[in-house]
Amino acid sequence: MPAMDQNKQLVWPGQNEYKTTNATISAGTPDGEYLLRVEHIALHMAMQANKAQFYLVCSQITITGGGSGTPGPLASFSGAYKSSDPGILVNLQTLQPDAYIPPGPAVWSG
Repeated sequence: MPAMDQNKQLVWPGQNEYKTTNATISAGTPDGEYLLRVEHIALHMAMQANKAQFYLVCSQITITGGGSGTPGPLASFSGAYKSSDPGILVNLQTLQPDAYIPPGPAVWSG
C-alpha cells in the first residue's frame, strides 16, 4: 500500500528499482505448511465493476520453531473477495487515500 504525504496525496514505492521488501512473520505463528500470497491490485479502472486487475504470486513456506497462536480469520481462494468489495470496486479519483479499505479478511495480529 502506498504511503500518504502531508497533503494526503499517495506516494507510491519506487518502480523498477528492484528493491527487496521485507516482511515479518509473527513469532506466534505455529509450525506448519503455509501458502504465502503476495498481491498487487491495479485500481486504475476499478471504478467499473470487474475492472480491477490482480497480479499475484504464491509460495509454499514451512514454519519451524514457531509459536502457539491460532491464526485467523482464515480465507479461501477463490472466494475471499467479491467484485463489489470496497477495496476492489473503488473510484480513486474521488476517494481520500486514508479512506481506502484493503479487501479481504482482517490481518491476524499474531
